[in-house]
Amino acid sequence: MLSELYIRNLAIVDEIKISFTEGLNILTGETGTGKSIIIGAISLLCGGRANTSSIGKRSDTAYVEGVFFLSDYDEKILRNKFDLLGLDIEIEDNMLVISRTISKNGRSVSKINNRTVNNSILSDIMLNILNVCGQHDSYTLFNRSDFVEILDSFCDDEFRKKLKELEILYDKIKKASSNFKKLKNKVSNFDENVEEIKSEIEELNSLELETLDEEFIENEIDKFNNSQTILGCCGNLVEVFDGENSEINAFSILNEISRNLVILEENDKNVKFSEDFENISFGLKEIYTKIQDYYSSIYIDEERLMILQEKFNLLNDLKRKHKTDKKGLI
Repeated sequence: MLSELYIRNLAIVDEIKISFTEGLNILTGETGTGKSIIIGAISLLCGGRANTSSIGKRSDTAYVEGVFFLSDYDEKILRNKFDLLGLDIEIEDNMLVISRTISKNGRSVSKINNRTVNNSILSDIMLNILNVCGQHDSYTLFNRSDFVEILDSFCDDEFRKKLKELEILYDKIKKASSNFKKLKNKVSNFDENVEEIKSEIEELNSLELETLDEEFIENEIDKFNNSQTILGCCGNLVEVFDGENSEINAFSILNEISRNLVILEENDKNVKFSEDFENISFGLKEIYTKIQDYYSSIYIDEERLMILQEKFNLLNDLKRKHKTDKKGLI
């Protein structure tokens, strides 16, 4: 309960100290005698907005102080709230002193038992101590969130002891629930990691890394990609060697050379070119046979190209992902 109210230099009040008794206290007076100033002072103690225009003329500051006596239950609630807010505030003899200083420069200093606190904390603390309401205001009795605290205030110490045990049990359940959720998330993440690892293993197995020839695959892909150029080149070589559509080709030239060498040797017994030329001619014919075989072996297998390309791309993706080479993947 509010026991004393001290006001200094607030509006028309120079200085006043009001003592309240337990139970109902009634303030009466004509309009303009200062009843609203007293209510305003109490509102300031509850963390209400400070208006510099309400500061009196005696000094540059206005000061309001209230002395409150708490029940054991209210004191216990406040101590818990102080601990929750990290406030080092002592309560002696169930007494709480709240003060508020307002300056003309707009500054406002709030204190609880001579410890400075910010205005939001003061408002939060005073919700458990004092309820200011006017006509048509909603007040604590109609606030559903306060119903439980009001009911608990009528209970005996045995009930409060059980309530404390229940709070401890609830905190344990809440903590256990939080730990369970964390564990569940870890299990879920573990399962996801296992599936990812399985997928990577399947990819690695599909590559058959131990027998995979990376250079061969790359060359095959290049060959497929350059197949049109290769086919054109082989066709030109065959045409040069033995072109049916050309009067002059490599073989006709070789035959002409061979014929003339024979004539030359028949007319000059010291000339022996035919044997060397036959070796050259035989070598060219071998090259021609190999070109023909290679030319006929070229087959553009689109499906095989796609398989090789997928393997090559997968291999490079895994090498980049794991920052290693083929040997490291094995």
